[in-house]
Amino acid sequence: YYITNKLNVKSDVYSFGIVLLEIISGQPAIIEEEAIHIVQWVTPKVVRGEIDSVIDPKLQGDYDINSAWKAAEIALACTPQSAIKRATMSDVIGELRGCIQLERSRLKRRSSRKESFTSISLESEILFDPSAR
Repeated sequence: YYITNKLNVKSDVYSFGIVLLEIISGQPAIIEEEAIHIVQWVTPKVVRGEIDSVIDPKLQGDYDINSAWKAAEIALACTPQSAIKRATMSDVIGELRGCIQLERSRLKRRSSRKESFTSISLESEILFDPSAR
């Protein structure tokens, strides 16, 4: 828009990518402390493989690392300067569905481990806890 003064579908894709980066990182579009745009802040970190430094620290590591990588890559695919190089929204939606599946699998595994631990814990209490007679 800045260059052509025309909005189009790819303008929306860019905006969506920025919002997605804000959600992923917990940072605003313009990071005031560093006076830098979020794309310029995220890109070098992703290139260096530092995804953990991009993800919102409020999550405290409670996320699937593969899903985080995928989400960051999707967001960056929405934000090239050239509109023609940006992803389509249908591609973005498809990739985000993949992120959701990764996260659901992680939560399901975690839930199943908790159930196993609880089951083992209860069994050991029954087997090894002296009971009143």
